[in-house]
Amino acid sequence: MKKIAIVGLGFVGAAMSVAIASKLKKRKEKFIVYGLERNNKQGKDICNSFTNGNFPFDTTDNLLIKKTAEVIKNKNLVVTTNKNCLSDCSIIVIDINLDLKKFNESLKDYKKSIIEISKFLKDDVLIIVETTLPPGFCNKIIYPIIKREFVKKNKKIEKLKFVHSYERVMPGKNYIKSITDYFRVYSGINNQSAIAAENFFRSFINTKKYPLCKLDKLEESEFAKILENTYRTVNIALIEEWRSLGEELNIDLFRVIDAIRYRKTHKNIMLPGYGVGGYCLTKDPLFGKISSKKFYKNKFKFPLTQKAMNINKKMPITTLLKIKKIFKNLNFKKILLLGISYKSDVSDTRDSQSKLLYDYLKKNKSILTLHDPLVKYWKESSVDVLNKLPNLNEFDLVVFLVNHDFYKKINFDVKIKNKKITIFDANGVLNKKQINQIKNKRIRLLFNGR
Repeated sequence: MKKIAIVGLGFVGAAMSVAIASKLKKRKEKFIVYGLERNNKQGKDICNSFTNGNFPFDTTDNLLIKKTAEVIKNKNLVVTTNKNCLSDCSIIVIDINLDLKKFNESLKDYKKSIIEISKFLKDDVLIIVETTLPPGFCNKIIYPIIKREFVKKNKKIEKLKFVHSYERVMPGKNYIKSITDYFRVYSGINNQSAIAAENFFRSFINTKKYPLCKLDKLEESEFAKILENTYRTVNIALIEEWRSLGEELNIDLFRVIDAIRYRKTHKNIMLPGYGVGGYCLTKDPLFGKISSKKFYKNKFKFPLTQKAMNINKKMPITTLLKIKKIFKNLNFKKILLLGISYKSDVSDTRDSQSKLLYDYLKKNKSILTLHDPLVKYWKESSVDVLNKLPNLNEFDLVVFLVNHDFYKKINFDVKIKNKKITIFDANGVLNKKQINQIKNKRIRLLFNGR
């Protein structure tokens, strides 16, 4: 029987474990996928959720929900906090997070986890690291730790197969398909490792439609993830910079960008928005500087990257200034904030840019109501969030912050009767029909980028 372990059942590892287990069940070879979590409250909660047949995080992906129940019921996926499950595994996928904001502490924990994992490894195991890492991390940190543990136990390091292949998991409606139906980049420490990884990926990824991309060095795979997200970061900052001029000239930047996108080479140009949140774009670009400083003793400054991140971090201030311009005094103004998660159609609130606006309005004694179709409790702000849309007519200001599909279904012909209300679409949420409905009622409507 083939045994595979996914170490770390967070937003990436949890979906990865279900994706692999659901795909491999169609093969004739018997197998079992272990999902390994830490032996603490959070880890036990995740395991309990899985054991009950439920995906441990809120999701709008019905396929993922269905597949989770199936693989647990059929015992294709077994979740545990016991590291002994690693000892018989021929493949181990590492999805442990490296936290940039607490880098030194996180680095210490990461090393400790790798040491613990190394104690249970078979000689000929295939290790695939999916963590987003500073270029050089695998060669400078992870591989040497494993090598030392192999030497201690007289294991043959030449049999070890070691690969880095960064994740591109996208929580949302196509959560599980972002793993099984998407391009995969990888690199091995040697050719033997790369071949083993390719065979494994072909077992659960639709490689006919989404071919694998092999790079020559571990650093190249690490580098690719960082550069990919840095490109997106700079793209966002560029549009934010030009948004100011567009609004000054009364230009609808959304229409301009749609026109530019007719050119196939420019389809990925970003749209104006409220801000940049989440766990990737707020930290991944900084890994270049860390890599340069800690592993290669260079002094590269990355000025464009740093400038772009600074611009993006300040993006919510644009919305704040526009609100202050409308309401000279925000005290006791009834304000509804729509969208608390960091991106559309997910429940993840880590680094949500909604927090900056929320904190400011709360400080100014505004009467705040929060709504999100997927978030019930905002952990970072310690506040409950409505899932049912309240009566919009009760508010002085309604601000759309997150582009949830739920908000695109609001019928303003029915929902709005209060002519004194102000609606602010801060993130390109409203469609043309909704915009016309609001304008026809002669209600004040504001945008970022229009």
